Formats: sequence, C-alpha cells, structure tokens
Amino acid sequence: MGSFLFSFVYCYFKQTLYLFYPDIPQEAIPVKGIYNKIRSIEVLKSGKKVPYKVIGGAPWLHVPGVLWIDLKPEDTDPNMTVIKIELDGTLQLYRGAGQAITEN
Repeated sequence: MGSFLFSFVYCYFKQTLYLFYPDIPQEAIPVKGIYNKIRSIEVLKSGKKVPYKVIGGAPWLHVPGVLWIDLKPEDTDPNMTVIKIELDGTLQLYRGAGQAITEN
C-alpha cells in the first residue's frame, strides 16, 4: 500500500464531502474516521458512480470502519480527480485514539 496524499473540502449545508485525489490509484482509496452512512460516491467530472465498501470498525466501542473507494484508473483526471461523497447527515468524525480491541 502506497502513501496517500489528498485533500478534503466539506460543504456543511449539503452534507457533501469532496475528496481531491492527485494521482492514479493502484488500489482502493482508504478514508478513515467517518461515522456517517454513505448515500453515494461519484466522480464529479463525469458523474459516474464509484463502488465503495466499509470494512472493519467496532461499533460497540464507537469506532467506525474504513471507507474503501474503488476508483478505477480510467475514471481519473490526469491533473486532479474530484470525488463527491454524499453523506447521510452532518459529518461526524472519529476523534478517539487507536487501540487494540480486547473485548468482543
């Protein structure tokens, strides 16, 4: 897994998160720390829906899973790809510290 460099812009009133991704992905893009359910994810330029999944987390400890965005290289822009993430509600971020899960 390579290093990921991207930026976010969040529109409060529309409950939309914009991810600016300057590279061609070699694998799914991980986004950590979002509690919200995702309504949809799409490439802003083309409007094409992007598949995603949420893996892991520990809801009983209030730890969200990792959102994995499966952006294909053919859907990217050579300069900067903008990914629109529609949230179900106002953005809620995980602000806790990572730790080993000792209770299941």
